[in-house]
Amino acid sequence: MREHMKRIFLFLSLILWVFIAIAQTPLPEEVIGEPVMLDTPSQPGLLFTGCTRVNVAPMNDAYEHRVVELSNIERDKLGIPPLKRNTDLDYAGRFHSKDMMDEDYFDHNSYDGETQVCLWYTRVGNFYTGYSSLAENIAAGHSTPEAVVEAWMNSPGHKANILDSNYREIGVGYTYGGGTYYRYWTQDFGTRSSVYPIVINLEAAQTASPDVNLYIYGKGKWSEMRLRNDSGTWTAWMPFQERVNGWSLPWIAGTRTVSVELRSGTTTTSASDTITLTTSGNRLGNLPDSITFLYDKSTGTLYPSASLALQPTNSLNSTPLTWSAAVNPTSNFLQLSRTSGTTPNDTLLVMPHASTLQNVGTTLGTLTIAITNPVYPPEGSSKTIPVRVSVVNSLNARVYLPAVLR
Repeated sequence: MREHMKRIFLFLSLILWVFIAIAQTPLPEEVIGEPVMLDTPSQPGLLFTGCTRVNVAPMNDAYEHRVVELSNIERDKLGIPPLKRNTDLDYAGRFHSKDMMDEDYFDHNSYDGETQVCLWYTRVGNFYTGYSSLAENIAAGHSTPEAVVEAWMNSPGHKANILDSNYREIGVGYTYGGGTYYRYWTQDFGTRSSVYPIVINLEAAQTASPDVNLYIYGKGKWSEMRLRNDSGTWTAWMPFQERVNGWSLPWIAGTRTVSVELRSGTTTTSASDTITLTTSGNRLGNLPDSITFLYDKSTGTLYPSASLALQPTNSLNSTPLTWSAAVNPTSNFLQLSRTSGTTPNDTLLVMPHASTLQNVGTTLGTLTIAITNPVYPPEGSSKTIPVRVSVVNSLNARVYLPAVLR
C-alpha cells in the first residue's frame, strides 16, 4: 500500500513539473531587422538558384493590404504622397518572408541553410524590374499589421523608409506557421522612373462611400490629364493636378476602377487603381441646381416659359426610384403638376402660383424632390433646389439671341 502511494505521488509530481515547464516556455519574441535601401540600380549579379523568382500565394492578403494602408496613413499625416501597392513587390516580399521561415533565418539577404545565395536587392530585382530605387523593412514575431507597423515606426531607420517621399510603390509579404519567430513580415519599397501611379483613398482596400480622393503622380512631368470610371467615358482633358478630392465612383457594390491618362505634348502614359465599394446607392439626377422665373406684368409673359418641365432620373443605376415633390413656402408660391412620380418616365411641371405674380418684387423659396422608395442610402435620397420668382412692371429692353445648331 505504501509503495503504491509512493508511485502515485511520483506520477503527480512529474505531471506538475511538465505543466510548469510548459507554462514558463516563452513565446517567440518580436524582432525587426536593420532597414536597407538602394538609391541606384545595382549591377546585374548571378541569378542564384536560392532566389530565382517564385510567385508565392498570399496566406493573408488582408493583413498585407492593411500594412499598406497603415503605412500610407503615416505618410498622409505629414503630407507625403501615398504609395501604390505593386503586385511584383508583393511577390518579392512574400518570397522572402516564406524563405526566412522555411530556412529559419532572419536577414535581408537570402540564405540556403548557412550559405548566402543572393543579396536582398538582387532578390527584389528578380521580381521588380526597371527600378531606380529600392528599400526594405523586415520583422518577425508580430501578430498583427498594427503591431508590426508600430514597431517599424518606432525605429528611426525603418520609419525613414516608410516616410521616404522618393518611393512611389510598395509590396508586403506576410507568412506564418514555422521558424523561430513563427510570423514573418517583409515590406518592399520601389520607384520606377517611367511609372506614375494613381492611388485611391490612400490605397484603402474598400470604401462605403462612392466619393473618393485620388492622388496622381507626375507633378512637373505632365501638363494634362483625363479620368474615367471602369470602362466608361473619359472626362475632357484638363490641367494636371496631383490631388482630386470628391471623385464619384458608380454607386454599385463591387470592384471599381479609376483610370488616368497623362500627356505632355505628344508624350502620354496611363495608370489605374481599384477599390472595393461595399454599398450600392441611388442618386437623383437630371435636376437643375436652381430655378429662376421672371414675369413681365405689362405683357403677361413669364420667362423662360410658362412652366418648367423636370424629369428626375437615377443617375447611378437603372433602378426605378419613386419620388415626392414639396414646395417651401407651402402656399401661394409654386404650383406643381404632380407631387409624386417614378423615374425615369414621369415628368413634373413647375410654375409660379398666380398669387406670386401679383406684386412687383422677388420671392424666394425651394423645391425639394426626395426618393421615397428605396430610401437607402440617405445621402443620395433628396435634392433641394433654390427657386427665385421675380416680378417687374415692364422689361424696358429685350435682347434676342440667335439659336445655332452645331
